[in-house]
Amino acid sequence: MTNPTPKQAVQALAALLRQIPLAIRQWLYVALVIVAVVYIGVTAWREGLSTDQLVALAIAAYGTISRANATGK
Repeated sequence: MTNPTPKQAVQALAALLRQIPLAIRQWLYVALVIVAVVYIGVTAWREGLSTDQLVALAIAAYGTISRANATGK
């Protein structure tokens, strides 16, 4: 048995995610974003960022996430 290539792994993951009902999949994505944002915040805090820098990071993350779902109307 051979190891899958990264392309095959992504295709398999996409196929598995399509089998999950849409409502559950949406909450899964929201949870993934929350975990990622918390991870970035905790890592930045541990690296010694000041409060001002953490606030700027949070505002930048919020702006990026909010623009990610915007339609081009």
